[in-house]
Amino acid sequence: MVLVVVEKHSSITLCAASSGIASLLLIGGCTAHSHFEISLQLFENSTCGMSNGTLAQIIQAANAIIWDEVSMQHCHAPEVADCTLCDVCDINCPFGGITVIFGGDCQQILPAIIKGICAQIVGACICSSALWQDIAPNIFHLH
Repeated sequence: MVLVVVEKHSSITLCAASSGIASLLLIGGCTAHSHFEISLQLFENSTCGMSNGTLAQIIQAANAIIWDEVSMQHCHAPEVADCTLCDVCDINCPFGGITVIFGGDCQQILPAIIKGICAQIVGACICSSALWQDIAPNIFHLH
């Protein structure tokens, strides 16, 4: 439903999800790891080595990105995607100037941290990321 509305205002919209199962529910969707070439092993200083190939050209042409279930992703993944988009688009503003719509509920689905205590799990949530100050949350209720 969100994709239909966004595509009316944007020519190219990329759909990503935090899990393979969730990506199957999106039209033309794939995992965020595939879309942004994010490593499965993430650390605070992780980067992405995206080359200037076809994927980079698709991202440069995109007007919007829908990232579903971002709340289950470690906060380093959106941070790496942010750096990647800034590099690929050669624009130093959040997500390379591309409108990004995050879907998910941080109060319902949190990142999985192996043997993590509560503070580690909450600290891994996107709401704990430095990016969160640049994100304008909007809450939508679908009936």
